[in-house]
Amino acid sequence: MKTNKIKLLIYTLIYLKPIQVYYRIYYLIKNIFFRSFKHSDIDNPHLLIQWKNYLKPNNSYSIANQSFTFLNIEHRFLNKINWNENKYDKLWTYNLNYFDFLNQNEMTKEIGLDLILDYIKNDEILIYGKNPYTISLRGINWVKFLSKNQINNLSINRSLHNHYRILFKNIEYHLLGNHLLENAFSLLFGAYYFKNEKLYNKSKKILKTQLNEQILVDGGHFELSPMYHQIMLFRVLDCIQLIKLNSWKNDGLLNLLEVSSSKMLSWLDNMTFNNGDIPMVNDSAFQIAPSSEELLDYGKSLGINRRDVKLSDSGYRMFKNIKYELLMDMGEVGASYQPGHVHSDTFNFILYKNFRLL
Repeated sequence: MKTNKIKLLIYTLIYLKPIQVYYRIYYLIKNIFFRSFKHSDIDNPHLLIQWKNYLKPNNSYSIANQSFTFLNIEHRFLNKINWNENKYDKLWTYNLNYFDFLNQNEMTKEIGLDLILDYIKNDEILIYGKNPYTISLRGINWVKFLSKNQINNLSINRSLHNHYRILFKNIEYHLLGNHLLENAFSLLFGAYYFKNEKLYNKSKKILKTQLNEQILVDGGHFELSPMYHQIMLFRVLDCIQLIKLNSWKNDGLLNLLEVSSSKMLSWLDNMTFNNGDIPMVNDSAFQIAPSSEELLDYGKSLGINRRDVKLSDSGYRMFKNIKYELLMDMGEVGASYQPGHVHSDTFNFILYKNFRLL
């Protein structure tokens, strides 16, 4: 190994937490020597819960021509869907496996059900679909769709249950950050759907530690990406709605989620320009996450009282008057042990002049 690569490795390792190093080695060994997985049956057959979609994703599946569009790339499968499609970037295939399209406006119960059943048929050959992050996002989308449409299909429930068992045994402690939160959010959905105490306790434990660590004093998500902040806030609000719609647990988790969302709503409101844009700093893009207006309305519908917290430890400053809006990035790299969504933005600024909605 060349000297510069050794230095790079050292400079990477010194910022990681011990738990990240441990689990990276642990999962590497486990996946080499212990790859077998035994399927299990479902403990509780009474799975239906209440759900309603307050916010829906952008249409990424066209029912008319049976095509998928992710990252502005449209692809039509002529015969059958290849859930491992590798013609494009991996992120395209990951989006295909997230199943966000299940809850889009144009989706019907029949078509959504057919897509899930087709996915299950290909379960044994899935490559990207067994990734814990992918399972986390898909699990939430499946639970939402199945619950909203009151679908109680045994083969689907068995598949979903086994995917949650894979996730439970492969929590992304080696990555931490938003990946670990996504694992916990999804485990909560799985716990409520299956009335599973094991999933619930794991989710609650992660959420209690990670929300306190990842949500800063001023309400910003510690990876300092306005887009990922919107995504994390969306998940927190969904979890609040899940608990309020289904009276299964009453042990303080709801209060933790409400306090976190209140601070997060305040940060998002402070960071959003008057025309509704979020600042394009760090890893952010438009039309990926729900808009600030949608999230603020969602929070209001759930009775969340937004705290008035000034921008501080996230390192951003927003100045507004009648003609100008100025956003300045004066912060450090977000979480030093997880800088994956950080760009070289320090001391950058975004200036809007006379740019507001009429």
